[in-house]
Amino acid sequence: MLRQSEAVALAKAAAKQELGRSFDEFELTAAVFDPTGNSWSVTFRPKQPRVPSEGCVVVFVRADTRATDIRRCS
Repeated sequence: MLRQSEAVALAKAAAKQELGRSFDEFELTAAVFDPTGNSWSVTFRPKQPRVPSEGCVVVFVRADTRATDIRRCS
């Protein structure tokens, strides 16, 4: 099973790749495991003051394959 710390590390790497330099403007706000989907959802939100054009980013990490899928919040 993928531990929370491993899922967070994978999610941070994926978010950094997606966001580039602006990753430093985000902070980790949640890491939740879904046993039904066998995946972690790791949420990053903009640090304050919030930049209006930037929403949150959620990275889904599959516990079995360690694959990541990034989605931006609207």
